[in-house]
Amino acid sequence: MAVTIKKEQIRNNAVDATKLDGSSNYSFSGQVRYTGSDTNTQAVATRGYVDSVAAGLDPKDSCKVATTGNITLSGTQTIDGVSVSAGDRILVKDQSDSKENGIYLCSAGSWSRSSDMAAGSDAAGASMFIEQGTANGDMGFVCTSNKGADVVGTNDLTFSQYTGASNITAGAALSKTGDRLDVEVDGSSIEVDSDALRVKAGGITNAMLAGSVANNKLANSTISGVSLGGALNALSAAATGGITITSYNGSATVSDLAVNLDGSSLVTGSNGLKINTAGVGTLQIADAAVTAQKLSGSIPADKLQLDSAFGEAGGKLVLSSTVAGNGLALSSQVLTIDLDGSTLALGSNGIKIADDGVDSAQIADNAVVTAAVADNAITNAKLAGSITAAKLAGSIPADKLNTGNGLQDNGGVLQVKLDGSSLASTSDGLSIAANGVSTSSIADDQVTGAKLSFAPKYSSLSGQNGSKTAFDLSSAIDSQLVSGTIVYLNGVAIEKVASSPGTDQYTVSASGGTGGVGQVTMGAAPASTDTLTVLFFG
Repeated sequence: MAVTIKKEQIRNNAVDATKLDGSSNYSFSGQVRYTGSDTNTQAVATRGYVDSVAAGLDPKDSCKVATTGNITLSGTQTIDGVSVSAGDRILVKDQSDSKENGIYLCSAGSWSRSSDMAAGSDAAGASMFIEQGTANGDMGFVCTSNKGADVVGTNDLTFSQYTGASNITAGAALSKTGDRLDVEVDGSSIEVDSDALRVKAGGITNAMLAGSVANNKLANSTISGVSLGGALNALSAAATGGITITSYNGSATVSDLAVNLDGSSLVTGSNGLKINTAGVGTLQIADAAVTAQKLSGSIPADKLQLDSAFGEAGGKLVLSSTVAGNGLALSSQVLTIDLDGSTLALGSNGIKIADDGVDSAQIADNAVVTAAVADNAITNAKLAGSITAAKLAGSIPADKLNTGNGLQDNGGVLQVKLDGSSLASTSDGLSIAANGVSTSSIADDQVTGAKLSFAPKYSSLSGQNGSKTAFDLSSAIDSQLVSGTIVYLNGVAIEKVASSPGTDQYTVSASGGTGGVGQVTMGAAPASTDTLTVLFFG
């Protein structure tokens, strides 16, 4: 009689290998699964293991993250954006020393290699899945080192991605539909034709061109019948003094357009056309073009064109000895009228006839005759004071005196009539009135160097010590020409200001120096190595 045993009657783990007939075949409606890590070569293999071996892979347990660069193999840290903790499996694949690559277990101290990829084991074909990470998450990697050169800890190990296609994204100019990638085209310049990219007909515009275009690429490569690359006709030099044009040859360098310059007054400088150094002479300056408003300060002596009446000594404008002709004397640059002292003398207001200077010797015999004096020409108004009989050789008839132009009779006294603005009467006689000489009163070209009582002076200052700022000049400065004072620091003119000078600035006093000489005050004390020169009028 058959006995039926239910599964509830069988104790757990009671049926072992000794209870099974190994010579029989067994059918299972479910799946046979193996969850251990047995390395026995006689162990039952799973379908996944068999498939991986067939594909040339040796699957390992998954790793939490994979490295993206060289790391220190100790301590907890962040790898590929993920914090790893003690006990986590890490695929190390990017070490500077590739012998260090492999699977490690994270630790608070030094890391150790995992037991399934221990030092001395073979790594060729070893594959693993990466669970997390910005760059490597959901990717599969395999050791691609060749058999025989794949010993862990001894040989350089290389790992490559072999799966993870779902993470492929479409980059620039690509689109993705499912598992298919397509090239994106604009349809106007680039198009797809019969599954191939090509430039669309008429798709290249002027804006897309850079550089030159060969003649044979042009639909019309001639100008007025002349082929590009040949010499163009009818190009010639412009009128004299204009712009020079050299004929253009398309196969040779193009000559620039050039302005004709005389080379003396106009030249070419580094930045373009310029007036040549010393290029402006008398011929270039129109008459009366240089007015007082065009001058800033004084004119250095070396900029004056001097005639024979002037010379230059020590930076000063001086008179030549040739100026003193008959009746004149030159002494220490002072020009004077040479007077005899008996007939002509120097009075407090200028030259005068000496007292008792006119006697018979000065008057020619018979010079004063009745016929020489017009009737009524000499009147009381023509005389200043009285004329005694001792002054007359004979008498002057009353009918010979009369007040004419420029004379007047003032109560029986003959006087010179004055306009009161240009001429005036003083206790010593006639004189030019104060401010009586104006521009209209002076004839052109009459104010020469000999009429000037001042001269430019140069003074090289000393005593620079890095702290001194005030420097005395050799003499006082003409009070009317203080503004013409120029200070040169190391040969460069610096700025004059009215007060409170700053660096590279100065003020001037006409007589504020020791003993009443001129004084220059600098805004910053010159160093002992600096050169200080002053041009002034004294």
